[in-house]
Amino acid sequence: MVETAPQVSGTPPRRRSAGVVLVASGLALFVVELVAVLTVRAPYDLALQAVSDLGASRCGPLDTYDPPVEVCSPAAAFLNGTWVLTGVLVAVAAWVLRPRATGTAGTLSVLLLAVAALAQAGVGLLPVDEALEPHLLVALGGFLAQLVGLLLLGVALGRVADSRGYATVVLGLGVVTAVAAGLLVVTTAGLLHLPLGLVERAVIYPFQVWMVVHGLRALAPATPATPAVPAGQ
Repeated sequence: MVETAPQVSGTPPRRRSAGVVLVASGLALFVVELVAVLTVRAPYDLALQAVSDLGASRCGPLDTYDPPVEVCSPAAAFLNGTWVLTGVLVAVAAWVLRPRATGTAGTLSVLLLAVAALAQAGVGLLPVDEALEPHLLVALGGFLAQLVGLLLLGVALGRVADSRGYATVVLGLGVVTAVAAGLLVVTTAGLLHLPLGLVERAVIYPFQVWMVVHGLRALAPATPATPAVPAGQ
């Protein structure tokens, strides 16, 4: 039997509000990062430096690099605050929009994506220059939750007739995250010499794209469910 499109929990106004939150959060993360890049007072290389460098709370050498790199980001508090606020809001919105017809896999995928959003908030609360090890642990945990959550959501939605196109998009974002995460591990381990900033952004950006796409999907007019078709017909 082919399942019908998943129903989303919550009343339609809650669905619209959650959709707006996701779209606004995803776009805000891109815009605020750009503002931070444009306002730095020390040389910053998008290709080579991590996004977290823009959230360093103080100006000075950052010893996460060898040799240390000078960082100075006047927009650090703005960026960190955006990570915290959007992380909490996205976690709540993702849960409000959880698909019910996808069973345990769908619920678990949304829980993991909510964890990834809360990890983003944790990164904002733990600037890299103040709490390096907790910052890295929270970030890596968030990346893992994002990776598994996107892949699991894509698989779950792929079983629903009216959601297969969107499922392909989600799976694609999950695959990009998985490949980039693998490259990030070997890069930070020194096994490959790839541009750290680009590789890290290839992990982070799929989640932000998912926020926008998932939010837009929630805001789209509802379509009638496709009737279930018995196997063999």
